Amino acid sequence: MDDRCVTTTVFIKGVVDLFYNFIGVMRCPYCRKLLRCHLTSTSKHMEGWSSAVDMIKSRTFLNKESEAMHPPPSQAGWLITIGTVQCVWRKVSEEQNFKYPETRNLNEDALENTFCLIHLCCGSNDNYL
Repeated sequence: MDDRCVTTTVFIKGVVDLFYNFIGVMRCPYCRKLLRCHLTSTSKHMEGWSSAVDMIKSRTFLNKESEAMHPPPSQAGWLITIGTVQCVWRKVSEEQNFKYPETRNLNEDALENTFCLIHLCCGSNDNYL
């Protein structure tokens, strides 16, 4: 592999690992992803999120001229999401004695779908030329 591809490959692997960290429960027994399980006090999720935060913070995005760009909004979004889920887990595990939450349910899909329905039913920009 060309040396120029290695950094991108490492970044993509980190994003894939982060995805599996949040996706939740294994549906198939032959999938052996370590973090495709419930978040528990003994799972490796918190450890995985800490390394993901380090990976995300250390990334610099370059433009076509190989100059550093302003970080994309997704970079801050990932850090906020990871920090929020870590905080939620600490609170519910300590204060509410949760055994495990299903991480796949900790996303904005339901909220996004609600806003889409509101937008659809209450009028949208349908003034096309």
